Amino acid sequence: MKNETEPWQVTLFRHASKRVPAYGKFLSEQSVSADGVRPTDFVDLPIVTKKNYLDCYPLSELLLDGSFDDADLISTSSGSSGDPFYWPRGEVAGSESAVQHEFILDHFDTRNRETLCVLAYAMGTWIAGTYTMDALRRLKREGHRLTVITPGIDVDENVRILDRLAPQFGQTIIFGYPPLVDEILTAAARKDLDFSNSRVRLVFAGESVTEDWRSRMERMIGVDESETGSLLIYGTADAGVVGFETSRSRAIRLMAAEDPLLHAELFPGVGYLPTLVEFDSDLRWIEAVDGEIVFTARNSLPLIRYAIGDFGAVVPSEVMEETLTKFGYEIPPGTRRPFVAVYGRPEIATTFFSLNIYPENVKPGLDHSSFDLHLTGRFVISTEQPSLERRPFLALQVELTQGVAPSAELAGHVARKVVESMCSTNAEYRRLHLELGDDAEPMVELFPNGSPQFAVAVKHRWVKDQ
Repeated sequence: MKNETEPWQVTLFRHASKRVPAYGKFLSEQSVSADGVRPTDFVDLPIVTKKNYLDCYPLSELLLDGSFDDADLISTSSGSSGDPFYWPRGEVAGSESAVQHEFILDHFDTRNRETLCVLAYAMGTWIAGTYTMDALRRLKREGHRLTVITPGIDVDENVRILDRLAPQFGQTIIFGYPPLVDEILTAAARKDLDFSNSRVRLVFAGESVTEDWRSRMERMIGVDESETGSLLIYGTADAGVVGFETSRSRAIRLMAAEDPLLHAELFPGVGYLPTLVEFDSDLRWIEAVDGEIVFTARNSLPLIRYAIGDFGAVVPSEVMEETLTKFGYEIPPGTRRPFVAVYGRPEIATTFFSLNIYPENVKPGLDHSSFDLHLTGRFVISTEQPSLERRPFLALQVELTQGVAPSAELAGHVARKVVESMCSTNAEYRRLHLELGDDAEPMVELFPNGSPQFAVAVKHRWVKDQ
């Protein structure tokens, strides 16, 4: 599909304008003629969204040639930020997924190490499980020493696999959603599983993680600070893998975590530490338009300048290197791929006195090392107002680890650490706290492990539906 005389994303646009019925209609409604578009005009093409494009046409009209013939698998989104959508995928999506997963697996030397891949993603119609399994089996055929097992989100089954099967392999990689990986490793620790002979490594997807939380997970699998024992994938149901952590991107993120000036330069106006990944510009074309991530991707359902709703920034490799040099850092080794910093989604927040409180503002407080034996890290935050006569307040429900009982002392400690975290990561909340004092602080309620609002599912909802 690539035309050697122009960038691949422009060639994809031309094919889609002719072969995708809905996209042809969309361009016509926007008064855009594909024939008159030059490569330099690509940045001016209309942005498509779920609301203005995907929801406006029958699914078949969004596909190449208006047919499902190119699609061999249909996945769904988790519905964590709205109604699930059906995403048909074909051979191109599968082969590109394998290439992107290989960037991750090369770090763990899976061509030379006999590796058990434990897929702790939900194994239903949701994308992560089947999409990852397909990529790993493709890589197996290309020479990676991989064996896949699919326990899904069954914690007990995951622990049994780590106990009985993992020691028979040179290494084990757990692929999973961060809260679920936490629960698996915590359950394994309660059973006194010894990972010293298993070389367990971790691949996360689905949401951002704090470095304190990651360090705790790596300590649980016996990885010391000199190693990179876990990497994160920035993926979406819409386009599969968009970007991926490398040892290089992780090193830079750690620099920013420890240097407030570097953090402010790389992520201006963002109080918390965002996800930072690299991407392959031959497979995903990513732009930041008015602070919103916009990407272009090949598939049975092509996406041209699609805004998923995530906010962030694109940082070319040369700009990243210049910034690091400016602040006196050595440039970490690695391939000179571009970076994308993912800040999150504005709609996944609770509104409190007209300001937004995001999960990323709360997580660092609960990931404090003093809570390692007491909290799972899962929480639900919301703004409550029982009556018009009462002032609204922040409500924070927090899950305890198994066997830990709630106490007023622990709840108070949680509230203090969360307030510290919100003040340090959210400038608007910091000002509000100065004005309101205790009235701006969350009311913390501790819940036993396994309470309904924290039940294992495809994705945890950090913010209560308002």
